[in-house]
Amino acid sequence: MARLSGERGDEVDVGSWLDAYRRAWEDADAEAAAALFNDRATYRSNIFQEPYEGPDGVRRYWHEVTASQSQVSVRMGRPFVDGNRVAAEFWTTMLVDGAETTLPGCLLLEFGDDGRCRSLRESLRRLRSYGEHCSLSVSKHKGGAHRGWSSRSVGIGTNQRRSGR
Repeated sequence: MARLSGERGDEVDVGSWLDAYRRAWEDADAEAAAALFNDRATYRSNIFQEPYEGPDGVRRYWHEVTASQSQVSVRMGRPFVDGNRVAAEFWTTMLVDGAETTLPGCLLLEFGDDGRCRSLRESLRRLRSYGEHCSLSVSKHKGGAHRGWSSRSVGIGTNQRRSGR
């Protein structure tokens, strides 16, 4: 389990936090999402717009964005932890206003000493059709191979995996 330590020595189970975030999204639960953020948190869903601030801002954002979403399924990747900062990939399939939509992306998080998120930035790419096949790659770095979601292509509409690189 990935853990991070606050300045006071408190530990946060990052996997549990990400799982709670996933459940809040799948359930369109703005209250559960807001509870994951501290009072001074910023939630930036678009780098070109001002962030939503505090739990009230998160709640408002989630009410707005999840109103048009249904049949949401979120998969979270294994997080990378550095001090109180976390990067985690996600892959979401859903209907948005009835249209099949895929959202692969990454959450860049910073946690406060209270174990709640104080900064979230999303980076994502919206794909309109489940029928598009997305290649997910394996990249090399000094410490060895880092696997993203998979080293295979995923057929989103059928949930079938195809061999490939």
